[in-house]
Amino acid sequence: MKIAILLLFAALAAIAAPAHFFVLYEVTPGVDIAHLTPQQAAVFKEHGINLTKLRDAGILLTAGRMLNPQHPRAIAIFTAEDEAAAKEIAAADPAVKAGLMKVTVETLDLVFPPVAK
Repeated sequence: MKIAILLLFAALAAIAAPAHFFVLYEVTPGVDIAHLTPQQAAVFKEHGINLTKLRDAGILLTAGRMLNPQHPRAIAIFTAEDEAAAKEIAAADPAVKAGLMKVTVETLDLVFPPVAK
């Protein structure tokens, strides 16, 4: 009986818990991040501000960029209700909307989630 109750609680927690998503940001071909125009630099600044807002809202769990100048890209892990919501959040990024970055979103089985404080 105890096992059935524990399984029920685990199932309910899984249903209520938001899902996690791996987000890959890639600089659009033709964009030279070493020689940005002032307008492009402003968009990338807004991109950073957007990520900070997502982190502060609890949507962005972590993010970072790759240090390969031949293939500039970055990753993020989002928490969202479903894949459609995660894709909407990613597509709303200023650099994505401006065409400076393309984004890919995939469902992630987050085995070691952050520890709640």
